[in-house]
Amino acid sequence: MKAYAMFQETVFDEMRFESYKQVSSVTIKNHGGVFLARGGKFKVLEGETRIPGLLLYNFRVGRMR
Repeated sequence: MKAYAMFQETVFDEMRFESYKQVSSVTIKNHGGVFLARGGKFKVLEGETRIPGLLLYNFRVGRMR
C-alpha cells in the first residue's frame, strides 16, 4: 500500500532552506519516501492559499492490521 504526503512551504531564508533540503531528503529517503513533484504553478479549486511552494512524496507502508 502507498501513502502520500503533501507539504506546503514558504521559504524565508534560502541558505538555511538549502541546508534543510539536504537533511530532510536523507530523512525522507531513510523512511521509504520517494519524491514525486515540487511546486510550479497550480490552481486552487476551493478555498484560498497563500503558500507558494508545494511538495509531494509517496511512502510504501506495510500492511495495516
